[in-house]
Amino acid sequence: MTNKIIGLVFLALLLLFHSQAASGQASKIDAPRKQLSSILTAEQVVEDVEYFSRVLQAGHPDLYRYISQAQIDSMLALIKARAGKLTYAELYNELTHVGVAIGCGHLSVSYPKDIERYFYLYSYYPPLHITVHGHDAMVVGEFEHLIGPGFTLVRTIDGVPMDSIIAQMYRYIYKDGYIATGAIWALQQGWFTDYYNRHMADKESYTYLLEQRTDSGWVVKEVTLPAWDYKNPTYLYNSYVGREKQLDLTFDEETNSAILKIKSFDFYTIKYGKQRFYKFLSDSYKSITERKPAHLILDLRDNTGGSPSYAEAVIRLFNADVTSMCLTNEVRYKSISDTNKLFRIDYKKDYQRLEKRAKPKENGNLVADEVGSTYRLKPNTYQGDVFVMVNGGTFSAASELACYLKANEGATVVGVESGGTCDPITAGVSGEAELPNSKILVKVPLVTFYNDIPLPAEPGRGVLPDILFQNFGNDASIDAELVYLLKEIKKKQGNLSGE
Repeated sequence: MTNKIIGLVFLALLLLFHSQAASGQASKIDAPRKQLSSILTAEQVVEDVEYFSRVLQAGHPDLYRYISQAQIDSMLALIKARAGKLTYAELYNELTHVGVAIGCGHLSVSYPKDIERYFYLYSYYPPLHITVHGHDAMVVGEFEHLIGPGFTLVRTIDGVPMDSIIAQMYRYIYKDGYIATGAIWALQQGWFTDYYNRHMADKESYTYLLEQRTDSGWVVKEVTLPAWDYKNPTYLYNSYVGREKQLDLTFDEETNSAILKIKSFDFYTIKYGKQRFYKFLSDSYKSITERKPAHLILDLRDNTGGSPSYAEAVIRLFNADVTSMCLTNEVRYKSISDTNKLFRIDYKKDYQRLEKRAKPKENGNLVADEVGSTYRLKPNTYQGDVFVMVNGGTFSAASELACYLKANEGATVVGVESGGTCDPITAGVSGEAELPNSKILVKVPLVTFYNDIPLPAEPGRGVLPDILFQNFGNDASIDAELVYLLKEIKKKQGNLSGE
């Protein structure tokens, strides 16, 4: 009898704990959903917009490189004109659009942590995984049980044409300068769903107009599907490979080419793949020096950047005396005093270290004349042909490296325009500010680095390819761009030998 009572008490406690957990789970979901659809007062919107403007002006040392102050003020005035009518989500979208228009890919606007958590864990995700290639939006993955075989092209979602959806989405994808390839690349990488869900929809079901090409023409089909959410994991998709190797060196014997692939300059991304950057680079340089290939292909596709020290180490294969891509140029930033309460400063020690070496300028900026030396490799410099492969995912330090190698080492660039510019880049040390009412977070890069290359004749553009090629195929097992480049090298070798 005693055991039975103990069992009943245990069961009651278990049910109580489960109900409390379920209640807690519901509050984590319901509260953010209500907040996203709530209407902010006119006073709240105006105060947040003006604070947002102060944050940008106080922190970003190169704010008006691609957009004028008048243009920013005009965009912010339009937001304030809608004050009292904007939902919380609409205010976030509008501020994001302003951030994108500034043309600084290292600037960002984000939701508070509880809403970010909601979007990643509990929001209603569109059930079909879509990527965008050219003018086509295509379903990717195993969804035949939902939509039938062959229906891979998406023409509308909930009656809205895909062209309009994609155009709207470009308002919310951060970019450098005037470059479009970064946004195109992001939508090709499977991020369509994240952008669409965060900025344009969060619903319990979605209606797709699909097309399939047959021998007798195009067949159209409409299908309505429930969203994927935390209660219904049937449609969960995730193509991210957390342990993927980021660094690789191979040799193509037929063309006598070394292929040095560097997919990231980020320490943790490389570490997750169980690799060490400097050891890999040192071993690679040793192999390249010993084998003396006629051609070196540096593959920086999909490399979104990371540590500039890593990029600078790559340069030393070509010039062992270089210590920094920015060695002979200025580094510009604004002073952030301890009394400035706008920002929570990331990497505060680094910022203070820069500030101690700075010289005041008449315009209020501070200028440092050089960057400190970093890790040095001393190989025999490579003397052969250099090819650099880039795409819209080549950003930040990777794009700066490609720009440097083209300007200073005569590298031939292959692919499409890089996602990062060849202009001075504002990155590195960042400050984060919280808007007073919405608690939306604004992260502002505080330091502008000037690459050791001439300023480009056309500002706001990335490194432009000498050999333009982009693969729109779906066969992931074939690296069509690399195959194409090796054929071009072989063709060149044939012409030089008189064949």
